Amino acid sequence: MTPWSLPQFAFHLVTFLSIAFIASIFVLPFLTFSFVLSSATVGLSFASRTSFEIGLFFYDRFVILLQGQLRGMIDQLPSNQPAKEEKKVKAQQQGDELFTQQEQAAPSQTLGSTIPLQSIEESLLDST
Repeated sequence: MTPWSLPQFAFHLVTFLSIAFIASIFVLPFLTFSFVLSSATVGLSFASRTSFEIGLFFYDRFVILLQGQLRGMIDQLPSNQPAKEEKKVKAQQQGDELFTQQEQAAPSQTLGSTIPLQSIEESLLDST
């Protein structure tokens, strides 16, 4: 060990600690900011998941309510059986003589009774 080794070691130690201190002045705020943002990310993801679950809860309840309303609306539509209407049509070949013609109801009158009313959960349970 030479007489210059101790002062040289002290110089390198002080230089290393100075550079480390200056670097920590720049790095620690960014690390702190990163920690705050990552904590906020975790907290917001929890809040997001919770709000999603609450929304899903209300959605499921309203789907059941709306299905009941739709079922009530469909029950007000004419039955699924083709309705017979008598329509007087002027005969083209027989002059002024009228005759009656049986005619089925328009498809739009029976369309509502063919709408399936199943909730998403029921359709998922049926497929498994």
